[in-house]
Amino acid sequence: MSSKFSTNVEGKIHEIRLDAKKGYQALFEVISNSIYSINNSNQSDGRIDIQIERDPIFQAQIGVSLEQQKAQQKVNNIIVTDNGDGFTLENFNSFLTCYSDLKQNKGGKGVGRFTCLKVFDFEEVSSVYEENGKSYKRSFIFEPKNELKNEQNVETTDKKLTTIKLTSIKTKYKFDFPTDLKILADLIIEHFFIDFITGKIPNIYIHDECNGTLWINKYY
Repeated sequence: MSSKFSTNVEGKIHEIRLDAKKGYQALFEVISNSIYSINNSNQSDGRIDIQIERDPIFQAQIGVSLEQQKAQQKVNNIIVTDNGDGFTLENFNSFLTCYSDLKQNKGGKGVGRFTCLKVFDFEEVSSVYEENGKSYKRSFIFEPKNELKNEQNVETTDKKLTTIKLTSIKTKYKFDFPTDLKILADLIIEHFFIDFITGKIPNIYIHDECNGTLWINKYY
């Protein structure tokens, strides 16, 4: 039996006002959750990996190399992986509760997941976590209409790791979403500046098939 949200998801998404040039706010929400999850688990080697997946469709341009053309392709999906405490029962129940107060002392407002669905069509979640001495894998698809789909929670021997895939960016946000890794890194540093200067930020890497890998902490 699928879990249910305590509010109308489509209604919450409709309430959000987000400029077409600020679609990256959805990524910030996922990164913020990853930072909280890592800090909450007291990880000494906390790590966040951001994988950029670009739209494979592009038009050939005269005088521009194939590599340059691919580097200019628009972002389509973003996959964020972290080694924090994951979707434990407490964190999962918080996810299902609009305006959850679980992270209020960290500045969280409890509505970030709706911003993700404002910018992307749906969100795929896979989280291996530890609880009561056992490891479990919780997975589901979060989308506006059906809310949670394909929900599963089973025992596993996999290592603790949470992956959030923001899938199919909406047209409104697609063409203004940053495609340059350094520009995206600058935006991330600006948004989480306090965490960077206080040293409370885990290692964050951006990976892109066209542009390689950028270690944001070193870049900062």
